[in-house]
Amino acid sequence: MYVVVPICCFCEQVLDEDVGGAAPRWVPLKDYRAKYGLLAGEVWVSHTECPSCSGQYAELMAHSSAAAHTLSA
Repeated sequence: MYVVVPICCFCEQVLDEDVGGAAPRWVPLKDYRAKYGLLAGEVWVSHTECPSCSGQYAELMAHSSAAAHTLSA
């Protein structure tokens, strides 16, 4: 058995959607595994960005993207 969970590619926290009726929250992977009793090989990840990192790194990514387009022109 395995589960697929979104993981932030910056801070490496995963989205825990089963928080007893509360809004989903981002938690450290080790805490998620401990909560559900999962081994490392039982958790597959799908890379994304958490809201905190998305805002923090948006400017950096915009500059990187602009620089890449300038170099390829």
